[in-house]
Amino acid sequence: MKTIGVMLDCSRNAVKSVSAVKRFIDDSVKMNLNRLYLYMEDTYEIEGEPYFGHMRGRYSQDELTEMVNYGESKGVELVPCIQTLAHLNQAFRWGKYNEIRDIEDILLVDDERTYELIDKMFASLSKSFKCDNFNVGMDEAYFLGRGEYFKKHGCVSKIDIFMKHLNRVNEIAHKYGKTISIWSDMLYKASLNSNVYYDTNVKFDEEFANRIPKDITLIYWDYYHTDFDTYNKMTKNHKMIGNKVSFATGIWSWTGFAPSNTYGMKIVKPGIKSALVNDIDDVIITAWGDNGGECLLNSLLPSIFYTSELWRGETKLSAIKEHFFNIFGIKFDEFMKADSVNLINKENVHINPSKYLLFNDPFIGAMDYTLDGEENEKYLRMYRIVKNASKKMKEYSYVTDSLADLAKSLSVKACLGLKTRDRYLKKDKEGLMNLIPEYKKSIKLIKQFYSSYRKAWIIENKSLGFEIQDYRIGGLILRLENCIDTIKQYCSGEIDKIDELEQSVLDFDCSKKDAVSKEDTCFNSYLLSSSMNIF
Repeated sequence: MKTIGVMLDCSRNAVKSVSAVKRFIDDSVKMNLNRLYLYMEDTYEIEGEPYFGHMRGRYSQDELTEMVNYGESKGVELVPCIQTLAHLNQAFRWGKYNEIRDIEDILLVDDERTYELIDKMFASLSKSFKCDNFNVGMDEAYFLGRGEYFKKHGCVSKIDIFMKHLNRVNEIAHKYGKTISIWSDMLYKASLNSNVYYDTNVKFDEEFANRIPKDITLIYWDYYHTDFDTYNKMTKNHKMIGNKVSFATGIWSWTGFAPSNTYGMKIVKPGIKSALVNDIDDVIITAWGDNGGECLLNSLLPSIFYTSELWRGETKLSAIKEHFFNIFGIKFDEFMKADSVNLINKENVHINPSKYLLFNDPFIGAMDYTLDGEENEKYLRMYRIVKNASKKMKEYSYVTDSLADLAKSLSVKACLGLKTRDRYLKKDKEGLMNLIPEYKKSIKLIKQFYSSYRKAWIIENKSLGFEIQDYRIGGLILRLENCIDTIKQYCSGEIDKIDELEQSVLDFDCSKKDAVSKEDTCFNSYLLSSSMNIF
Protein backbone atom coordinates (compact mmCIF):
# COMPACT_ATOMS: atom_id res chain seq x y z
CA MET A 1 0.00 0.00 0.00
CA LYS A 2 1.25 3.49 -0.83
CA THR A 3 1.53 5.72 2.21
CA ILE A 4 1.94 9.44 2.79
CA GLY A 5 1.87 11.36 6.04
CA VAL A 6 3.19 14.34 7.95
CA MET A 7 6.01 14.05 10.48
CA LEU A 8 5.31 16.32 13.46
CA ASP A 9 8.42 17.54 15.26
CA CYS A 10 7.69 17.02 18.96
CA SER A 11 11.27 17.53 20.13
CA ARG A 12 11.96 21.28 19.75
CA ASN A 13 9.87 22.53 22.68
CA ALA A 14 6.56 22.29 20.83
CA VAL A 15 5.14 18.90 21.83
CA LYS A 16 1.73 18.65 20.18
CA SER A 17 -1.09 18.10 22.66
CA VAL A 18 -3.15 14.92 22.39
CA SER A 19 -6.23 16.92 21.41
CA ALA A 20 -4.27 18.78 18.71
CA VAL A 21 -2.93 15.50 17.30
CA LYS A 22 -6.46 14.13 17.13
CA ARG A 23 -7.65 17.25 15.31
CA PHE A 24 -4.75 16.90 12.90
CA ILE A 25 -5.64 13.26 12.31
CA ASP A 26 -9.11 14.48 11.30
CA ASP A 27 -7.51 16.98 8.90
CA SER A 28 -5.18 14.26 7.61
CA VAL A 29 -8.21 12.19 6.62
CA LYS A 30 -9.62 15.20 4.76
CA MET A 31 -6.32 15.55 2.90
CA ASN A 32 -6.07 11.84 2.00
CA LEU A 33 -3.09 11.24 4.28
CA ASN A 34 -2.90 7.77 5.76
CA ARG A 35 0.08 8.08 8.11
CA LEU A 36 1.21 10.37 10.89
CA TYR A 37 4.76 10.36 12.22
CA LEU A 38 5.68 11.63 15.69
CA TYR A 39 9.31 12.76 15.88
CA MET A 40 10.31 12.21 19.51
CA GLU A 41 13.97 12.41 20.49
CA ASP A 42 13.34 12.15 24.22
CA THR A 43 9.69 13.19 24.45
CA TYR A 44 8.15 9.83 25.20
CA GLU A 45 7.94 7.74 28.34
CA ILE A 46 10.42 4.92 28.87
CA GLU A 47 9.61 2.63 31.75
CA GLY A 48 12.31 2.73 34.40
CA GLU A 49 13.89 5.91 32.97
CA PRO A 50 12.39 8.87 34.87
CA TYR A 51 15.02 11.30 33.57
CA PHE A 52 14.33 10.57 29.90
CA GLY A 53 12.21 13.48 28.67
CA HIS A 54 11.65 14.86 32.15
CA MET A 55 10.04 18.35 32.03
CA ARG A 56 10.06 18.19 28.24
CA GLY A 57 6.36 17.48 27.71
CA ARG A 58 7.00 13.82 26.96
CA TYR A 59 4.08 11.60 25.99
CA SER A 60 3.00 8.96 28.48
CA GLN A 61 2.28 5.46 27.20
CA ASP A 62 -1.41 6.12 27.78
CA GLU A 63 -1.28 9.28 25.67
CA LEU A 64 0.50 7.49 22.84
CA THR A 65 -1.97 4.61 22.99
CA GLU A 66 -4.88 7.03 22.88
CA MET A 67 -3.50 8.76 19.77
CA VAL A 68 -2.60 5.50 18.06
CA ASN A 69 -6.07 4.08 18.64
CA TYR A 70 -7.74 7.28 17.46
CA GLY A 71 -5.65 7.25 14.29
CA GLU A 72 -6.51 3.60 13.68
CA SER A 73 -10.22 4.41 13.99
CA LYS A 74 -9.79 7.01 11.25
CA GLY A 75 -7.58 4.95 8.96
CA VAL A 76 -4.37 6.81 9.86
CA GLU A 77 -1.39 4.77 11.07
CA LEU A 78 0.85 6.44 13.67
CA VAL A 79 4.59 5.77 13.47
CA PRO A 80 7.26 6.71 16.02
CA CYS A 81 10.36 8.54 14.79
CA ILE A 82 13.01 8.24 17.49
CA GLN A 83 16.77 8.53 17.79
CA THR A 84 19.07 5.62 18.59
CA LEU A 85 22.44 7.20 17.82
CA ALA A 86 22.63 11.01 17.65
CA HIS A 87 20.30 13.98 18.32
CA LEU A 88 19.99 13.11 22.00
CA ASN A 89 21.44 16.33 23.39
CA GLN A 90 18.44 16.95 25.65
CA ALA A 91 18.78 13.55 27.31
CA PHE A 92 22.46 14.23 27.88
CA ARG A 93 21.58 17.21 30.06
CA TRP A 94 21.13 14.64 32.82
CA GLY A 95 24.21 13.20 34.46
CA LYS A 96 22.59 9.76 34.40
CA TYR A 97 23.26 9.47 30.66
CA ASN A 98 26.81 10.83 30.60
CA GLU A 99 28.13 7.30 31.01
CA ILE A 100 26.78 6.34 27.58
CA ARG A 101 27.73 9.53 25.76
CA ASP A 102 30.37 9.35 23.07
CA ILE A 103 30.62 13.02 22.08
CA GLU A 104 28.19 15.90 21.65
CA ASP A 105 24.71 14.39 21.15
CA ILE A 106 25.88 10.87 20.19
CA LEU A 107 25.39 7.62 22.09
CA LEU A 108 28.39 5.48 22.98
CA VAL A 109 28.48 2.54 20.58
CA ASP A 110 29.70 -0.86 21.79
CA ASP A 111 28.65 -0.19 25.38
CA GLU A 112 26.04 -2.59 26.73
CA ARG A 113 24.40 0.18 28.73
CA THR A 114 23.57 1.91 25.45
CA TYR A 115 21.75 -1.16 24.17
CA GLU A 116 19.94 -1.61 27.46
CA LEU A 117 18.48 1.88 26.96
CA ILE A 118 17.58 1.21 23.31
CA ASP A 119 15.94 -2.06 24.33
CA LYS A 120 13.82 -0.09 26.81
CA MET A 121 12.89 2.33 24.02
CA PHE A 122 11.49 -0.51 21.92
CA ALA A 123 9.83 -2.18 24.89
CA SER A 124 7.98 0.97 25.88
CA LEU A 125 6.99 2.12 22.39
CA SER A 126 5.86 -1.36 21.36
CA LYS A 127 3.17 -1.21 24.03
CA SER A 128 1.56 1.78 22.31
CA PHE A 129 2.39 1.69 18.60
CA LYS A 130 0.89 -1.03 16.40
CA CYS A 131 2.90 -0.31 13.24
CA ASP A 132 5.43 -2.88 12.03
CA ASN A 133 8.20 -0.40 11.25
CA PHE A 134 9.86 2.13 13.57
CA ASN A 135 11.96 5.06 12.34
CA VAL A 136 15.08 4.92 14.52
CA GLY A 137 16.88 7.98 13.12
CA MET A 138 20.69 7.49 13.02
CA ASP A 139 21.25 10.67 11.00
CA GLU A 140 23.88 13.39 11.28
CA ALA A 141 26.17 11.60 13.75
CA TYR A 142 29.07 13.58 12.36
CA PHE A 143 31.60 12.94 15.15
CA LEU A 144 30.70 9.32 15.76
CA GLY A 145 33.58 7.47 17.41
CA ARG A 146 35.62 10.58 18.09
CA GLY A 147 34.93 11.04 21.82
CA GLU A 148 34.72 8.42 24.56
CA TYR A 149 34.61 5.69 21.91
CA PHE A 150 38.01 6.84 20.64
CA LYS A 151 39.42 6.75 24.18
CA LYS A 152 38.23 3.17 24.62
CA HIS A 153 38.88 1.68 21.18
CA GLY A 154 41.25 3.99 19.35
CA CYS A 155 40.76 5.13 15.77
CA VAL A 156 38.11 2.97 14.12
CA SER A 157 36.47 3.65 10.77
CA LYS A 158 33.25 5.60 11.23
CA ILE A 159 31.39 3.32 8.85
CA ASP A 160 32.55 0.23 10.75
CA ILE A 161 31.26 1.74 13.99
CA PHE A 162 28.01 2.71 12.33
CA MET A 163 27.42 -0.69 10.73
CA LYS A 164 28.07 -2.51 13.99
CA HIS A 165 25.59 -0.28 15.80
CA LEU A 166 23.02 -0.54 13.00
CA ASN A 167 23.06 -4.33 13.15
CA ARG A 168 22.75 -4.32 16.92
CA VAL A 169 19.74 -1.97 16.86
CA ASN A 170 18.20 -4.06 14.10
CA GLU A 171 18.53 -7.15 16.31
CA ILE A 172 16.73 -5.36 19.14
CA ALA A 173 13.97 -4.34 16.74
CA HIS A 174 13.51 -7.98 15.64
CA LYS A 175 13.22 -8.98 19.29
CA TYR A 176 10.05 -6.88 19.43
CA GLY A 177 8.77 -7.98 16.03
CA LYS A 178 9.69 -4.72 14.31
CA THR A 179 11.66 -3.64 11.27
CA ILE A 180 13.37 -0.27 11.14
CA SER A 181 13.81 2.73 8.89
CA ILE A 182 16.78 5.08 9.09
CA TRP A 183 17.58 8.45 7.54
CA SER A 184 20.10 7.55 4.85
CA ASP A 185 22.67 10.35 5.06
CA MET A 186 25.27 8.53 7.20
CA LEU A 187 25.32 5.49 4.90
CA TYR A 188 25.18 7.51 1.70
CA LYS A 189 28.06 9.77 2.71
CA ALA A 190 30.07 6.82 3.98
CA SER A 191 29.84 5.22 0.55
CA LEU A 192 31.44 8.39 -0.85
CA ASN A 193 33.92 8.75 2.00
CA SER A 194 32.68 12.33 2.10
CA ASN A 195 30.64 14.76 4.18
CA VAL A 196 28.55 15.61 1.11
CA TYR A 197 25.08 14.05 1.07
CA TYR A 198 23.65 15.31 -2.21
CA ASP A 199 26.31 13.92 -4.54
CA THR A 200 24.54 12.43 -7.56
CA ASN A 201 27.67 10.72 -8.92
CA VAL A 202 27.94 8.03 -6.27
CA LYS A 203 28.89 4.48 -7.25
CA PHE A 204 28.00 1.95 -4.59
CA ASP A 205 30.47 -0.82 -3.94
CA GLU A 206 28.74 -4.23 -3.84
CA GLU A 207 30.59 -5.19 -0.68
CA PHE A 208 29.41 -1.99 1.00
CA ALA A 209 25.79 -2.56 -0.03
CA ASN A 210 25.88 -6.14 1.24
CA ARG A 211 26.82 -4.94 4.72
CA ILE A 212 23.43 -3.22 5.11
CA PRO A 213 20.70 -5.55 6.44
CA LYS A 214 18.18 -5.90 3.62
CA ASP A 215 15.09 -5.52 5.79
CA ILE A 216 16.08 -1.97 6.73
CA THR A 217 14.33 0.90 4.90
CA LEU A 218 16.50 3.83 3.81
CA ILE A 219 14.87 7.26 3.91
CA TYR A 220 16.24 9.65 1.31
CA TRP A 221 15.55 13.10 2.75
CA ASP A 222 15.81 16.28 0.73
CA TYR A 223 14.34 19.62 1.77
CA TYR A 224 16.40 21.88 -0.43
CA HIS A 225 16.44 21.20 -4.15
CA THR A 226 14.10 22.75 -6.68
CA ASP A 227 15.18 20.72 -9.72
CA PHE A 228 13.80 17.31 -10.71
CA ASP A 229 17.17 16.04 -11.94
CA THR A 230 18.80 16.02 -8.47
CA TYR A 231 15.87 14.17 -6.89
CA ASN A 232 15.74 11.68 -9.74
CA LYS A 233 19.44 10.82 -9.60
CA MET A 234 19.52 10.65 -5.81
CA THR A 235 16.49 8.35 -5.72
CA LYS A 236 17.97 6.02 -8.37
CA ASN A 237 21.25 5.96 -6.45
CA HIS A 238 19.46 4.95 -3.27
CA LYS A 239 17.61 2.17 -5.04
CA MET A 240 20.92 0.76 -6.30
CA ILE A 241 21.74 -0.32 -2.74
CA GLY A 242 18.96 -2.88 -2.92
CA ASN A 243 16.99 -1.89 0.19
CA LYS A 244 13.50 -0.45 0.28
CA VAL A 245 13.62 3.34 -0.14
CA SER A 246 11.25 5.95 1.29
CA PHE A 247 11.32 9.66 0.46
CA ALA A 248 11.08 12.55 2.93
CA THR A 249 10.37 16.05 1.71
CA GLY A 250 10.14 19.22 3.79
CA ILE A 251 7.55 21.98 3.94
CA TRP A 252 9.81 24.62 5.50
CA SER A 253 8.34 25.03 8.94
CA TRP A 254 11.63 25.48 10.73
CA THR A 255 12.74 29.10 10.29
CA GLY A 256 10.69 30.92 12.89
CA PHE A 257 7.13 31.91 13.68
CA ALA A 258 5.90 32.16 10.10
CA PRO A 259 5.59 29.30 7.61
CA SER A 260 7.22 29.20 4.19
CA ASN A 261 4.45 27.45 2.28
CA THR A 262 5.41 29.34 -0.87
CA TYR A 263 8.98 28.10 -0.88
CA GLY A 264 8.07 24.67 0.47
CA MET A 265 5.82 24.06 -2.53
CA LYS A 266 8.76 24.77 -4.84
CA ILE A 267 10.76 22.12 -2.99
CA VAL A 268 7.98 19.56 -2.85
CA LYS A 269 6.93 19.54 -6.50
CA PRO A 270 10.05 18.01 -8.13
CA GLY A 271 10.62 15.70 -5.17
CA ILE A 272 7.16 14.17 -5.38
CA LYS A 273 7.45 13.88 -9.13
CA SER A 274 10.67 11.91 -8.71
CA ALA A 275 9.12 9.65 -6.06
CA LEU A 276 6.27 8.81 -8.42
CA VAL A 277 8.54 8.21 -11.41
CA ASN A 278 10.77 5.93 -9.35
CA ASP A 279 7.93 3.90 -7.79
CA ILE A 280 8.55 5.01 -4.21
CA ASP A 281 5.73 3.72 -2.01
CA ASP A 282 6.21 5.85 1.11
CA VAL A 283 6.44 9.63 1.42
CA ILE A 284 7.07 11.56 4.62
CA ILE A 285 6.20 15.28 4.74
CA THR A 286 8.52 16.61 7.43
CA ALA A 287 7.53 19.63 9.53
CA TRP A 288 10.70 20.30 11.51
CA GLY A 289 10.79 22.87 14.31
CA ASP A 290 14.43 23.95 14.57
CA ASN A 291 15.37 26.58 17.16
CA GLY A 292 12.21 26.64 19.21
CA GLY A 293 9.36 24.92 17.38
CA GLU A 294 7.80 28.32 16.78
CA CYS A 295 5.88 27.74 13.55
CA LEU A 296 2.25 26.74 14.15
CA LEU A 297 1.30 23.40 12.65
CA ASN A 298 -1.94 24.57 11.07
CA SER A 299 -0.21 27.43 9.26
CA LEU A 300 1.23 24.67 7.02
CA LEU A 301 -2.04 23.21 5.74
CA PRO A 302 -1.68 24.70 2.21
CA SER A 303 1.69 23.08 1.50
CA ILE A 304 0.67 19.82 3.20
CA PHE A 305 -2.47 19.66 1.08
CA TYR A 306 -0.51 20.59 -2.05
CA THR A 307 1.94 17.74 -1.42
CA SER A 308 -0.85 15.22 -0.92
CA GLU A 309 -2.58 16.32 -4.11
CA LEU A 310 0.64 15.93 -6.11
CA TRP A 311 1.09 12.45 -4.65
CA ARG A 312 -2.42 11.57 -5.76
CA GLY A 313 -1.67 12.77 -9.30
CA GLU A 314 -3.20 16.25 -9.34
CA THR A 315 -0.67 18.77 -10.68
CA LYS A 316 -2.94 21.62 -11.75
CA LEU A 317 -2.70 24.36 -9.14
CA SER A 318 -6.13 25.79 -9.88
CA ALA A 319 -7.70 22.37 -9.28
CA ILE A 320 -5.72 21.94 -6.05
CA LYS A 321 -6.96 25.31 -4.81
CA GLU A 322 -10.52 24.37 -5.66
CA HIS A 323 -10.21 21.06 -3.81
CA PHE A 324 -8.76 22.88 -0.80
CA PHE A 325 -11.73 25.25 -0.66
CA ASN A 326 -14.20 22.40 -1.01
CA ILE A 327 -12.64 20.62 1.97
CA PHE A 328 -11.82 23.47 4.35
CA GLY A 329 -14.22 26.19 3.22
CA ILE A 330 -11.32 28.65 3.13
CA LYS A 331 -9.65 29.97 0.00
CA PHE A 332 -6.17 28.55 -0.54
CA ASP A 333 -4.75 32.01 -1.32
CA GLU A 334 -6.15 33.44 1.92
CA PHE A 335 -4.42 30.70 3.89
CA MET A 336 -1.17 31.38 2.03
CA LYS A 337 -1.12 34.93 3.41
CA ALA A 338 0.34 33.45 6.59
CA ASP A 339 3.64 33.53 4.66
CA SER A 340 3.43 37.29 4.16
CA VAL A 341 5.25 38.34 7.32
CA ASN A 342 8.44 36.98 5.79
CA LEU A 343 7.89 37.94 2.17
CA ILE A 344 8.39 41.67 2.58
CA ASN A 345 10.85 41.98 -0.30
CA LYS A 346 10.25 39.14 -2.76
CA GLU A 347 8.28 35.95 -3.34
CA ASN A 348 9.36 32.32 -3.52
CA VAL A 349 12.43 32.56 -1.30
CA HIS A 350 13.30 30.97 2.01
CA ILE A 351 13.80 34.03 4.20
CA ASN A 352 12.74 34.73 7.78
CA PRO A 353 13.11 38.42 8.66
CA SER A 354 10.08 38.23 10.96
CA LYS A 355 12.17 36.18 13.40
CA TYR A 356 15.60 37.73 13.21
CA LEU A 357 14.25 41.29 13.15
CA LEU A 358 12.05 40.61 16.16
CA PHE A 359 15.03 39.54 18.26
CA ASN A 360 17.53 41.91 16.63
CA ASP A 361 18.94 44.09 19.41
CA PRO A 362 18.42 47.82 18.63
CA PHE A 363 21.78 48.78 20.15
CA ILE A 364 23.91 45.84 18.97
CA GLY A 365 22.21 45.61 15.55
CA ALA A 366 23.53 42.20 14.50
CA MET A 367 20.97 42.02 11.68
CA ASP A 368 20.80 45.73 10.82
CA TYR A 369 22.85 45.11 7.68
CA THR A 370 19.79 43.44 6.14
CA LEU A 371 17.65 46.59 6.44
CA ASP A 372 16.96 49.27 3.86
CA GLY A 373 15.06 51.59 6.20
CA GLU A 374 11.64 50.91 4.71
CA GLU A 375 10.80 47.78 6.71
CA ASN A 376 8.44 49.55 9.12
CA GLU A 377 6.17 50.58 6.27
CA LYS A 378 6.44 47.15 4.64
CA TYR A 379 5.40 45.43 7.85
CA LEU A 380 2.48 47.78 8.32
CA ARG A 381 1.24 46.70 4.87
CA MET A 382 1.78 43.04 5.76
CA TYR A 383 -0.11 43.50 9.01
CA ARG A 384 -3.14 44.75 7.09
CA ILE A 385 -2.93 41.88 4.60
CA VAL A 386 -2.66 39.16 7.26
CA LYS A 387 -5.23 40.76 9.58
CA ASN A 388 -7.73 40.93 6.74
CA ALA A 389 -7.11 37.26 5.94
CA SER A 390 -7.86 36.36 9.57
CA LYS A 391 -11.47 37.35 9.08
CA LYS A 392 -11.84 34.48 6.61
CA MET A 393 -9.85 31.77 8.39
CA LYS A 394 -12.63 30.29 10.51
CA GLU A 395 -11.27 27.97 13.22
CA TYR A 396 -7.72 28.62 12.01
CA SER A 397 -7.90 32.39 12.63
CA TYR A 398 -5.64 32.02 15.67
CA VAL A 399 -2.79 31.30 13.24
CA THR A 400 -3.10 34.54 11.28
CA ASP A 401 -4.10 36.58 14.34
CA SER A 402 -0.73 35.85 15.97
CA LEU A 403 1.19 36.46 12.74
CA ALA A 404 -0.67 39.74 12.18
CA ASP A 405 0.35 40.85 15.67
CA LEU A 406 3.94 39.87 14.88
CA ALA A 407 3.87 42.01 11.72
CA LYS A 408 2.36 44.92 13.63
CA SER A 409 5.10 44.80 16.25
CA LEU A 410 7.71 44.85 13.49
CA SER A 411 6.04 47.85 11.87
CA VAL A 412 7.54 49.80 14.78
CA LYS A 413 10.54 47.73 15.91
CA ALA A 414 12.14 46.63 12.64
CA CYS A 415 14.04 49.87 12.01
CA LEU A 416 14.32 51.05 15.61
CA GLY A 417 18.00 50.20 15.77
CA LEU A 418 18.79 52.00 12.51
CA LYS A 419 17.08 55.15 13.74
CA THR A 420 18.79 54.96 17.14
CA ARG A 421 22.30 54.53 15.77
CA ASP A 422 21.80 57.24 13.12
CA ARG A 423 20.70 59.84 15.67
CA TYR A 424 23.36 58.82 18.16
CA LEU A 425 26.16 59.21 15.61
CA LYS A 426 24.78 62.64 14.68
CA LYS A 427 24.79 63.50 18.42
CA ASP A 428 21.11 64.33 18.05
CA LYS A 429 19.96 63.96 21.65
CA GLU A 430 16.58 65.54 20.98
CA GLY A 431 16.02 63.01 18.18
CA LEU A 432 17.00 60.16 20.49
CA MET A 433 14.53 61.32 23.14
CA ASN A 434 11.85 61.46 20.45
CA LEU A 435 12.44 57.74 19.81
CA ILE A 436 11.42 56.78 23.34
CA PRO A 437 7.68 56.71 22.46
CA GLU A 438 8.55 54.31 19.60
CA TYR A 439 10.41 52.06 22.04
CA LYS A 440 7.41 52.08 24.36
CA LYS A 441 5.00 51.40 21.51
CA SER A 442 7.24 48.56 20.34
CA ILE A 443 7.09 47.01 23.83
CA LYS A 444 3.29 47.31 23.88
CA LEU A 445 2.94 45.64 20.48
CA ILE A 446 5.40 42.87 21.36
CA LYS A 447 3.35 42.13 24.47
CA GLN A 448 0.27 41.94 22.25
CA PHE A 449 2.05 39.48 19.96
CA TYR A 450 3.17 37.46 22.97
CA SER A 451 -0.43 37.20 24.17
CA SER A 452 -1.87 36.03 20.84
CA TYR A 453 1.04 33.67 20.21
CA ARG A 454 0.66 32.11 23.65
CA LYS A 455 -3.04 31.56 22.92
CA ALA A 456 -2.13 29.87 19.63
CA TRP A 457 0.56 27.75 21.29
CA ILE A 458 -1.89 26.35 23.84
CA ILE A 459 -4.33 25.43 21.05
CA GLU A 460 -1.68 23.24 19.40
CA ASN A 461 0.90 22.28 22.02
CA LYS A 462 1.49 21.22 25.57
CA SER A 463 2.41 24.12 27.83
CA LEU A 464 5.85 22.66 28.59
CA GLY A 465 8.27 24.23 26.13
CA PHE A 466 6.66 27.65 26.04
CA GLU A 467 8.96 28.77 28.82
CA ILE A 468 11.55 29.27 26.06
CA GLN A 469 9.35 31.98 24.55
CA ASP A 470 8.85 33.51 28.00
CA TYR A 471 12.62 33.83 28.27
CA ARG A 472 13.12 35.03 24.70
CA ILE A 473 10.24 37.48 24.34
CA GLY A 474 10.37 38.50 27.98
CA GLY A 475 14.09 39.13 27.66
CA LEU A 476 13.47 41.19 24.53
CA ILE A 477 10.97 43.40 26.39
CA LEU A 478 13.36 43.89 29.32
CA ARG A 479 16.16 44.74 26.90
CA LEU A 480 14.03 47.42 25.19
CA GLU A 481 13.22 48.90 28.59
CA ASN A 482 16.93 48.99 29.36
CA CYS A 483 17.57 50.76 26.02
CA ILE A 484 15.04 53.42 27.02
CA ASP A 485 16.79 53.97 30.37
CA THR A 486 20.21 54.13 28.68
CA ILE A 487 19.02 56.71 26.13
CA LYS A 488 17.62 58.84 28.96
CA GLN A 489 20.91 58.59 30.87
CA TYR A 490 22.90 59.59 27.81
CA CYS A 491 20.65 62.48 26.86
CA SER A 492 20.64 63.83 30.43
CA GLY A 493 24.44 63.71 30.63
CA GLU A 494 24.48 61.02 33.30
CA ILE A 495 26.67 58.92 30.97
CA ASP A 496 28.86 60.35 28.21
CA LYS A 497 28.44 57.59 25.64
CA ILE A 498 26.52 54.41 24.73
CA ASP A 499 29.17 51.73 24.21
CA GLU A 500 27.14 49.57 21.79
CA LEU A 501 26.37 52.52 19.51
CA GLU A 502 30.03 53.48 19.33
CA GLN A 503 30.60 50.27 17.34
CA SER A 504 29.98 49.99 13.62
CA VAL A 505 27.54 47.44 12.19
CA LEU A 506 29.22 44.62 10.25
CA ASP A 507 27.78 42.18 7.75
CA PHE A 508 26.86 39.18 9.89
CA ASP A 509 27.24 36.66 7.06
CA CYS A 510 30.86 37.11 6.01
CA SER A 511 31.53 33.44 5.23
CA LYS A 512 30.92 33.75 1.50
CA LYS A 513 33.10 35.45 -1.05
CA ASP A 514 30.18 37.00 -2.88
CA ALA A 515 27.95 39.29 -0.85
CA VAL A 516 24.58 37.72 -0.11
CA SER A 517 21.63 39.94 -0.96
CA LYS A 518 20.09 41.25 2.21
CA GLU A 519 16.74 40.37 0.70
CA ASP A 520 17.72 36.68 0.72
CA THR A 521 18.77 36.40 4.35
CA CYS A 522 17.57 33.35 6.23
CA PHE A 523 19.01 33.24 9.73
CA ASN A 524 17.30 31.05 12.29
CA SER A 525 19.18 31.62 15.53
CA TYR A 526 17.61 33.48 18.42
CA LEU A 527 20.93 33.70 20.26
CA LEU A 528 23.02 35.11 17.42
CA SER A 529 20.29 37.48 16.24
CA SER A 530 19.89 38.98 19.68
CA SER A 531 23.44 39.31 20.97
CA MET A 532 27.11 39.01 20.09
CA ASN A 533 27.94 37.76 23.58
CA ILE A 534 27.20 34.04 23.80
CA PHE A 535 28.27 32.02 26.81
